[in-house]
Amino acid sequence: MVIRTVAVLKAKKEQAEEVGKVLAEGAKAVKLNEPGCIEYTLLQDKSDPTVFIFVEQWKDEAAVEAHRAAPHFIEMNKKLKGKMGGAPSIHRVEPKA
Repeated sequence: MVIRTVAVLKAKKEQAEEVGKVLAEGAKAVKLNEPGCIEYTLLQDKSDPTVFIFVEQWKDEAAVEAHRAAPHFIEMNKKLKGKMGGAPSIHRVEPKA
């Protein structure tokens, strides 16, 4: 069963540019190294450039768990430490129309 997730992250204002770079590098690594990843799209809010959104699709729950344990994901989170304006908001979603 495909798992769909939307993750909303907010950077500290003075860190938004750096956070965007780190997230883009991380997204590239996910797409290259995680075969269970169907989609991993990084978006930035046009009205608030401190807000970043990941739209994700995973093959199954095992792919989600592999993502959380992946060295590049762990490294990305280390690089983001102290640069974020709070905890991410993670939503499991499903299509309705």
